Amino acid sequence: SHGPGAQLAALRAKNGYSPEYVAGKLHLRLQLLELLEADDYTQMPQPVFIKGYFRAYAKLLGISADPFI
Repeated sequence: SHGPGAQLAALRAKNGYSPEYVAGKLHLRLQLLELLEADDYTQMPQPVFIKGYFRAYAKLLGISADPFI
């Protein structure tokens, strides 16, 4: 998938960050991070939260969140 979650996951891997590290930094359950990276929003809370997660994730990676939300 080329959704925002998949793109962030690719950038995370390029930066050498583990999913566990990112989940810890964003205060997310690992399972939730995995859903985000899979662009699987069906089991997730309201979209407003998803945007917040992407914003925080992009910030952690040092990139602009704009393309992702």
